[in-house]
Amino acid sequence: MGVAAGRDSPAARAAVGPLMLHKSWSVRQRALLAFARLAPVGDAEAVKAIAAKLEDSASGVRSEVPAALVLLVEGARGHPIVVAEVCERLSSRKPWPVRQAAVSALGRTAVGDKQALTAAASLVSDEAKGVREQATIALEALFSSLEVEPPSSVEADVLVVELLTPSITHRDPEVRISGLNALAKLAPMDSCGAFDVAKARLSDSSWSVREKAVFALARISGPKEWGHALEIAGASLEDPNDAVRMAAAQGLILVAEAGGDLEVALGEARCRLDHAAHGVRRAASVALSKLQALQSQMCKQEVNTEEGTCESGSKRAMLLDKVGSGLRMFLKEAKAESVTGATFHSEAGRTFVEDDVGLGLKHFLLEHKRHWGPVCALTVFESDSSRKQTGGPLVAASHGVGVASIFRPPSSPGECAKKEEEEEEEEEEMGLA
Repeated sequence: MGVAAGRDSPAARAAVGPLMLHKSWSVRQRALLAFARLAPVGDAEAVKAIAAKLEDSASGVRSEVPAALVLLVEGARGHPIVVAEVCERLSSRKPWPVRQAAVSALGRTAVGDKQALTAAASLVSDEAKGVREQATIALEALFSSLEVEPPSSVEADVLVVELLTPSITHRDPEVRISGLNALAKLAPMDSCGAFDVAKARLSDSSWSVREKAVFALARISGPKEWGHALEIAGASLEDPNDAVRMAAAQGLILVAEAGGDLEVALGEARCRLDHAAHGVRRAASVALSKLQALQSQMCKQEVNTEEGTCESGSKRAMLLDKVGSGLRMFLKEAKAESVTGATFHSEAGRTFVEDDVGLGLKHFLLEHKRHWGPVCALTVFESDSSRKQTGGPLVAASHGVGVASIFRPPSSPGECAKKEEEEEEEEEEMGLA
């Protein structure tokens, strides 16, 4: 349906208005949007006519009412008539599809004042899941326009707790789950009040609620609560329910990714690898595997940062466990001490520095080229004669053949020939004897 006339055309509005009652829902839907473009901005009668379509029998029409209201007021939030008409349809006396559409409209048209926030938060406790989910989305939209400075202030924490405590403590487990989901999305980081509210649900009789509580705690925790959150997630690895244990494993990872102590997270997982319950061991193993992968990724990022190749905008501390720290220290010390006692040589106009380890590896490779088959990392054979006798790689202990360390240069061809002659003479003498 195309409409060429503007908002100053009563004739066009008169033509489109009746189509909002057409028997076809698709015609009603298009007429609704057209009417919102033709009516005067913020016109009270137009607002009532459009808001009435929140009770339309077709979901396709109801879902377009928020957009039509936004068009009518040209994006202005907090229009008193719009908010009043929408809130009127949030009543529990209305069917749940009407409440769902109305709270969606509230999130798009109201400002984040206490009245609108309270109205939306009340529907987080609604009996219909679709309404609860839409209420959470509306609360997010309303909080984005809430003027509380700073966003993580005590005032915001208190407001979130005040709005969501009724749903989090509701008698219906499904409502408590919706309340915890909303808390995880809306509470500022390091919110003490929100953290305590979620923590209280760890002993809930419903495993689904405990699962969401563990997840919410990981999302809410900040630098002040990271240690506490890791302890809680570690303890939840021993929950009787597998879903809660998996949520705890994910919680350890979330906190570590956010900046929590990775060594502590690894410790929480490792100390439960020997637990009597198989499910606990499995959850701890899953957490440990993902945390080690995260540790490896962080190590690579730290190395790149030190080499000047890391382009990350935020540089946070890379915390390694004792094994990783020890290995890293060893490599640094080896690099720092490699010049001491090193051999300098030139090749193709370039000067190289070789320490004992570098020379040893070079000699190992040279020896490997001279002798077929595997070469021991500690000893190499200087003669091929014994290999000819045994038909394969030699074993020094069983044949008593002289060996040389790979950290010394391999024997020269003349020395090898001389040694072979001596071995042949010894064999002849043994034969005569």
